[in-house]
Amino acid sequence: MLRNILAAAAVLMLLASCNIAAPGSAAAKEITSFVFTAELNSSLSLDAEAVIKGLGIHIAVPSEADASALIPTIVHTGKSISPAAETAADFRSPVSYEVTAADGSVKIYTVWLSHISTPQ
Repeated sequence: MLRNILAAAAVLMLLASCNIAAPGSAAAKEITSFVFTAELNSSLSLDAEAVIKGLGIHIAVPSEADASALIPTIVHTGKSISPAAETAADFRSPVSYEVTAADGSVKIYTVWLSHISTPQ
C-alpha cells in the first residue's frame, strides 16, 4: 500500500514539474494538432500535418504550395487562440499563435514552414 502511495506521489510530482495542464483544467492551453488541409488550401493536393515539439510547430509543404496565404486547421485545449484557426496567414516567415487558457494564462507557439520538392 505504501509503495502505491509513493508511486502515485512520484507521478504527481513529475507531472507538476512538467507544467502541463490537464486538458479540462482552467490552465489548459495546448495546441494538439496543426494541419493544412487540401480542402481549405487550393495549392495543396494532400493534407500536411505538423510536428509539434514543445512550443515549436514544424510543417512541410510541397514547393509549389503558396505559403503567403495558407489556412491552418488547429485543435487546441485553451479558451481561445490568436490568430484564429482557419484564418489565412503568411507562412513565408515564422508565424506565432497565442493560446489563452480559461484562467487567463498564455502560451505562445511558433510555426516554421519548409518547402519540400515533390517527385515529378
